[in-house]
Amino acid sequence: MPRNAIATGDVDLVLPVNQIVPRVLALARNAAEIVLPAPSDEELPGEQQPAVVEADAIDQVLDVVRARTHHDSTNYKRGTIVRRIERRMQVNGLSTAGAYYEFLEANPEKTPRLLADLLIGVTNFFRDPDAFAVLEQTVIRRS
Repeated sequence: MPRNAIATGDVDLVLPVNQIVPRVLALARNAAEIVLPAPSDEELPGEQQPAVVEADAIDQVLDVVRARTHHDSTNYKRGTIVRRIERRMQVNGLSTAGAYYEFLEANPEKTPRLLADLLIGVTNFFRDPDAFAVLEQTVIRRS
């Protein structure tokens, strides 16, 4: 099973047994240090400056994804975007969206991993105008 999972290319870490516990502890420490804006489109009252800076960095990350993959995430819920970026930050041991943006700039080959996390397979259908047109023609109008 581990070899099959690794072969999919969807595994973030492959470690020898003696490195697993230290890595899990490092990931837990990093998770406690992550600074991100609130996962909503609304600005919170009294929002701190670091959260505003991180919101700008989130937008920069999305600009990188759009430029490199031609995938527009404009219609995604902000909370989904923040959670998915947070996941990639966690895996890569980064504590700010600004650091993640710099990481993507230095490692363009990591951009598809973020895109894969952003594309939640089930909801991808609902963002496809052609799929909705077919659905409308074949199901909704016949009802």
